[in-house]
Amino acid sequence: MLGICYGMQLINVFFGGSLFQDIRAGVSGALDHAHGDHLIEIKDNPHIAPRECKVNSSHHQSVRGIGRGILPFAAASDGVVEGIYHGGYGFLVGVQWHPERMKSSLTTELFERFINACQKR
Repeated sequence: MLGICYGMQLINVFFGGSLFQDIRAGVSGALDHAHGDHLIEIKDNPHIAPRECKVNSSHHQSVRGIGRGILPFAAASDGVVEGIYHGGYGFLVGVQWHPERMKSSLTTELFERFINACQKR
């Protein structure tokens, strides 16, 4: 499963996590996540190579409390979680940005890994 934007938030809530209903109200020093783009840092995880990259951003809610079994792997400089996965599943990944609206090596890698995981099932 690949959850994009609200889909990532839904995955987190399904596993008992919570959300900031409004990033600007809940995160001190928050970036503008509702418009434009910003950098994220991807940390070591089994699905996407670690690196810093620019992603698009068009959301006002975000992950607050992490759900059971959920592991964050990407974040913006303000601490807003940008990527999660569940370690107990083959490919259960959520990303806060919209890779379907981006042309980048990150998008290619993410969709290729998702497709490969689907083909293995």
